[in-house]
Amino acid sequence: MIVPMKKVHVVVQSKDTASALEALRELGSLHVEHQELLKGETLEERRGEVEALEKTIGILTADKREPAVDQKDVSDEKDIVREVLALTSEAESLREEMEKRRVRIQLWEPWGDFDPKALQELSERGIFVTLCAVPKEKKDQIPEGVTLEVIYSANGIDRCVAIAREKVELPFETIKPPSMGLAQMRKDQESARQRIEEIKGQIAGYRCYRKALEKILKEKQEALRFEEVAAGMRQEEMLAVVKGFCPAEGCLTFEAKAKENHWGVLFEDPSEDDHVPTLIRNPKWVEWIKPVFNFIDTLPGYREKDVSFFFLVFFSIFFGMLIGDAAYGLVYFLLTALAHRKWGAKAKDHAVFFLLYLLSGMTIVWGSLTGTFLGQTLFPTVFRPIWPGIRSEGIPEW
Repeated sequence: MIVPMKKVHVVVQSKDTASALEALRELGSLHVEHQELLKGETLEERRGEVEALEKTIGILTADKREPAVDQKDVSDEKDIVREVLALTSEAESLREEMEKRRVRIQLWEPWGDFDPKALQELSERGIFVTLCAVPKEKKDQIPEGVTLEVIYSANGIDRCVAIAREKVELPFETIKPPSMGLAQMRKDQESARQRIEEIKGQIAGYRCYRKALEKILKEKQEALRFEEVAAGMRQEEMLAVVKGFCPAEGCLTFEAKAKENHWGVLFEDPSEDDHVPTLIRNPKWVEWIKPVFNFIDTLPGYREKDVSFFFLVFFSIFFGMLIGDAAYGLVYFLLTALAHRKWGAKAKDHAVFFLLYLLSGMTIVWGSLTGTFLGQTLFPTVFRPIWPGIRSEGIPEW
């Protein structure tokens, strides 16, 4: 069910803002709604630090095949973050260059390997060499004094080298030579590949700081949220106001905290214009459906109905009908039990295991009702349907 909420206004003295926010954080039942625009150099700096840390941790955990390493502590994460991000940026730039160079290599491979500087040296000696594309039907339009050597042909066009003793205007497309020869391109390609491998090794060397960085990230995220709340408070001379929402059932606890800290507090029912956060609290067995809702990324609004119970019931029945085989249900149940035994201790939330137990059990029940076991092809005289009427083809004869 969706827990009823109350709109809360907390009034504190401006000088007590920090201590009040700490107390509210410890209370943990207030969903703060910002009243002022969250801006400022400090906030932007904090957001940048959090974003950089998130990117760094993502980079260090990207390759799941990497073996586990002993973790180390770190006092100042800035150098590590800066180095990892710089190495990653360098690797990305190298990959982009390699892709562009790969295209150029494919383009110039049919021409063969030559040194573009040699063309310039020949022109200084009075021999002018030009690369050109000559349609086959225009071969008779070669100017006098020009010799054409075909390098390769494709799509009815000859790629040629035009050689002359003086500069001549050619009546067909000329092609600008590359800045370097194929051999140099391939050499640069290999150098870039080796450098990327070196960068991978350097980044892997920082994986020993992953847990320390994750711990620092949580601290900085918490500090950022704290500063955002402080920035979003409304200031009125010597007073500051925090606005938010809390569960109606927690108002007495909240009021006691307010008296203890000498705050002014006002509780109101949310209006139609308020964006009220949704808090769902169901029996533990109904919470089993949460993995499905998390997967489809859906949550009812505050003024909508919570369909968790009905969705769980009909989803499990539909799953059982869809699979419809008691043997398959038994296999799913055993596999879930094995997975639960192997990874259950590491899992924070066991709802997914209990959901799979339920779905497997419903499949077994439906398969038993219909008498379906391994497609009912092996033991038709043993596994008889408990409820023959739900089988469209009726009871098989034996």
